[in-house]
Amino acid sequence: MPNNSSTILAVDPGTREMGVAVLSDGELLFYGVKTVTDRRNPLIVLDAISRCIRNLLEKYRPANLAIEKMFVTQKNSALLVVVAEQVKAVARDAKLPIYEYAPTTVRKRLCQTGRATKRETAEVIAARFPELNRYYHRTKAWERDYYSNLFDAVAVGVVCEEDLAENEAAQTQEKI
Repeated sequence: MPNNSSTILAVDPGTREMGVAVLSDGELLFYGVKTVTDRRNPLIVLDAISRCIRNLLEKYRPANLAIEKMFVTQKNSALLVVVAEQVKAVARDAKLPIYEYAPTTVRKRLCQTGRATKRETAEVIAARFPELNRYYHRTKAWERDYYSNLFDAVAVGVVCEEDLAENEAAQTQEKI
């Protein structure tokens, strides 16, 4: 099965939880949070992440990878950077173009301010995709934190999808 040129695999990398989403033509085809339960050593974490990404690539055949850009100020930042690089390596092996977005860029695009919170961004995403409301309206703090990975992945995917649509429109305009 060939890649669908409008399909995007979006990833919010993490060492414990990783948000993933697949978008195509404005539709959310898949979304979830991959939890790495066996964290005895970094190689096990990287293997689990790689398998997850490969499975999604095989099942959905995306043509693009959108990933949240990592900053090294976060806890476990060294491994987090390696996880993000591993996700990109799997995408490169599959010959996918990789689009990286800083969290502030995503928030500015979706909420019209780079100072928007993760929660405000999640609210915008839940409004766009009503099927995600059940994850947005969680009452426990740990649930909101857990599902923020999902919302971050979808948000990165939405911004990438908008960019790709704008680029395609610009190319079509140039041909006219």
